[in-house]
Amino acid sequence: MLAGQVDGDFSSTLKADKTCLTAWPDVGDTQWGGSTCLAMKWSSLCGRNFIKYMSAWDDQAAATNPAWMSERLLERRPISASLDNNVTVTTAWLDDHDVAADSEKAGRIIPYELGDRPEVYLLGKAPDNTTSDYFLCSMKASITTSCTTRYNASSGGQSLEAVCDDTNGKHSDGSAIQPLRSTGDRTALVGWRDLGFNLLNSLSLNNGVFDGDASTARIFTQLQLTEPKLNKTLPSPAEALLSMTTCTVLDLTQNFPFQPFGNITANDFSTPQTQHFNASVRVAQYMSGGSETYQKALLVVLALTLLINIFILIYFAVLLRIKLITDLCEPLVLFVLGYHSPPSDGLFEGRWGVKGEGPLKRDMAVEWIVKRRGEGLVVVGMGERDGEVEGEGMGRGRGEGGWFRMRRRGGGRGDGDGEEGSPEGLRA
Repeated sequence: MLAGQVDGDFSSTLKADKTCLTAWPDVGDTQWGGSTCLAMKWSSLCGRNFIKYMSAWDDQAAATNPAWMSERLLERRPISASLDNNVTVTTAWLDDHDVAADSEKAGRIIPYELGDRPEVYLLGKAPDNTTSDYFLCSMKASITTSCTTRYNASSGGQSLEAVCDDTNGKHSDGSAIQPLRSTGDRTALVGWRDLGFNLLNSLSLNNGVFDGDASTARIFTQLQLTEPKLNKTLPSPAEALLSMTTCTVLDLTQNFPFQPFGNITANDFSTPQTQHFNASVRVAQYMSGGSETYQKALLVVLALTLLINIFILIYFAVLLRIKLITDLCEPLVLFVLGYHSPPSDGLFEGRWGVKGEGPLKRDMAVEWIVKRRGEGLVVVGMGERDGEVEGEGMGRGRGEGGWFRMRRRGGGRGDGDGEEGSPEGLRA
């Protein structure tokens, strides 16, 4: 059992044009301002729904011959619309119509009607003299309790789907919540006729014989049936018209009561009230790790990996007493060393830091090496690799301080003034 706030009944649709003005500038049109506001709002929302519905019938879809491209109404693609621009609403067909049988009985093509008590009629004819016949569509909006709704929220988005009874009056969905049925099923939505008429006007579907070459009217009339059966690759005019008008019903019924047509009057909604409704909630949770028993064996591998890493950390940090050292191969480190090093023989000698001149092209050909100076490191030319760096005493002998070379356990200094080995170090 869930609860929600409701604020309106079926007569509140008459107030829709007035509530639209709360988000509309006052242009001084007291007579038609509300209906104009509502028509503009719906023409934008419904127009997008119509474009999305028509794009699903493209040639690429027809080439794959999907199952919903059928001559049977209940198998055809359902109408969808957008609620609050972020929830996709999918409708369901309530009745089945055999176009061939109905047309043969009437002696003319009868696709189907949108309701058993029409409220708004639309008469049209295909353009360019493709046929001499006219088609007539009738529309109405009503409330039914033969359906439940399924709402889904996931990382992929939100959706709202109508799940309705099948042709035998049985609920086609296996959910725990069944529809609430009442004797007043399919009660007409009061006042929708005038609002729907304004919508058709805003979509230029009421130009009559003074055709203004409106794009929507042209596309809509091109869907006229020429045979007593539904076109597999194109929607019928009734389906197209429904895709244009579904957004109006969604907009009008957002605050409707959950309870079906009980002892509810307009006075009951002078202030918002809370109503309860039956619902079932299904939650999908995700966890890391295996869901099967045999998959738990991976935990042993993960535990061993952790222990091995801990052992290696202790071995290097404690037993070998390794300390962090500076990587002299890093270009930034070498740049800083060179910047703070004094001029040396053949390496920026006489210019760098003296006359304010930068390095010349010929300086780039000089080989250099990183050499230890006291407790620090400097960059010198290769000509001074075995001599002393400027500023060091001369009494220490050749090689005293040495040049830098890598040792197994970190950086170190050369061996005294002995003659063993050849110089090693970082050079370029």
